[in-house]
Amino acid sequence: MRTATPLKPVLCLALLLGAASTAQAASGSLDFTLDPIPLATHAEQAGAPGNVGYWLPDNAVTVGVSSVDGAGEHRRYESGTTDLSDPAALNAAPFGQIGYALPALPGMSGSVQASVSGGHIGMSWQNETGRDSGSAYVGWSRSFALDPYASVTLSGFVSMMTPHAGAPRSLFQTDTFYPEDWVHSGTLNYSAPWYSEGDVWVYAHILDRNPLDPAAPPQGRAPSDADFGYSVDSFGHIAVTVHNTTAQTLFGNFQLTLAQAWTAAPIPEPSSGLMMAFGVLGLVGATRRHRLMRARDLQALSERISVP
Repeated sequence: MRTATPLKPVLCLALLLGAASTAQAASGSLDFTLDPIPLATHAEQAGAPGNVGYWLPDNAVTVGVSSVDGAGEHRRYESGTTDLSDPAALNAAPFGQIGYALPALPGMSGSVQASVSGGHIGMSWQNETGRDSGSAYVGWSRSFALDPYASVTLSGFVSMMTPHAGAPRSLFQTDTFYPEDWVHSGTLNYSAPWYSEGDVWVYAHILDRNPLDPAAPPQGRAPSDADFGYSVDSFGHIAVTVHNTTAQTLFGNFQLTLAQAWTAAPIPEPSSGLMMAFGVLGLVGATRRHRLMRARDLQALSERISVP
């Protein structure tokens, strides 16, 4: 088992605000299209042919976009979460539906949008003068129940367009430094050559009890080298698999985040220390019975999105 230093829950696509520059117009986009997942939408549908388990309530989604002009005089920001009163958004197959956009305005050439729909997450930006900067973020999370001796994969295609050419980077890590009920976690990062211009994170967590029943006794699970698998290919297809190697139902959680940030000035490597954290709004549970799990589900999504 490869064990790494815990990945901090700030899903860090930083926004570096540089001085005004004479850079040319630029644009970029980041999209993720989900492959079908053989999990039933509701527990009542569990056991149907082709299913290996079922989703637990609910889809938890947050979206944020920001834009700042080169002089720092105009700043715009919008964000929100799925409507927790809308059963169609909460209980449907991933990912729900929500979106925000900031069009170009007088004095601000930059525009940005981010949206979520069934099976698709996308964002794009355009900067006509090269002076403005901005960011976009989408985070999704949902728990599931996996049948004994079964496996489930969250996978899909990433399409990434950035101003700088180069092959994307990828890194998979596992760790056990999560809250008590989180037995084991696997994380796949797929990023643009210039990190801030495109970043995708897939998180898979194995839990030790039913998240909808905090009073349930723990299952006594222990981390194993056989818990996870992953793959990345040259076409942008990425995948993370959770394996249940026991005779008990496995309770787990998937999280997916996409983010982009851009600036008129060249973006240095993350180690420069000049980066600014770009996080995500903490998501609130839909009902009292979900509150405990919601807090744990979103450990990796706990900081608020902030505009520099």
